[in-house]
Amino acid sequence: MLDQNLSTEVLYKHLKSINGTKTLHHNMLLNVYGAVVQMAHETNFFRNYVGNNLAGIKCTESWTSGKIPHSNKTCTKAPTKEWDDVKKKFVSLSLGFRMYNTVDHFLYDYSYLLQASRYKTARLNHDCVYGFFAGLLKGGWATDPWYYKKLCVVAAMLGPKLLGAKWHNVLVNSFSVARERNMLEQYMIKDTAESLKIPIPA
Repeated sequence: MLDQNLSTEVLYKHLKSINGTKTLHHNMLLNVYGAVVQMAHETNFFRNYVGNNLAGIKCTESWTSGKIPHSNKTCTKAPTKEWDDVKKKFVSLSLGFRMYNTVDHFLYDYSYLLQASRYKTARLNHDCVYGFFAGLLKGGWATDPWYYKKLCVVAAMLGPKLLGAKWHNVLVNSFSVARERNMLEQYMIKDTAESLKIPIPA
């Protein structure tokens, strides 16, 4: 069962097989590698998550009320850390997180959330890993000021395992595409280059 044997390899293979199909909201095309990297980061490589929630998706009134058609109306409280922009530090909180019946239920909701207008950039960069990461930040997915950098580190870490022998070339090419599309702020360019151990472009 997918829900009981999660790993980066298993999830990557599964997500590739369902990408663009009805298992995802409106047959969405996800950036498969980018999504798996994000989920690996959010769950500490699938060691820390509840209710098949692989991306730390928060509980909302629209979820618990059933306004979202695919909702099971179920949430749970869990400890987490959020960045406090006033105190300029992470603070420990207990927040509500959505619970999912299965991993595919989660993936459907994940793709549903990415259909929101604020994630348009992430959605359009289904073919560019770093453009996808930048789109998540632009849409306000995380409060962590170092979220982009952390995703870059995980992307480089998982490259050999998921992308094969030419993983470095694949990611460097993705970096070039993101820059050509003007997706990256200067700090993102620096973080990406450092994670790939290449010179920071001028």
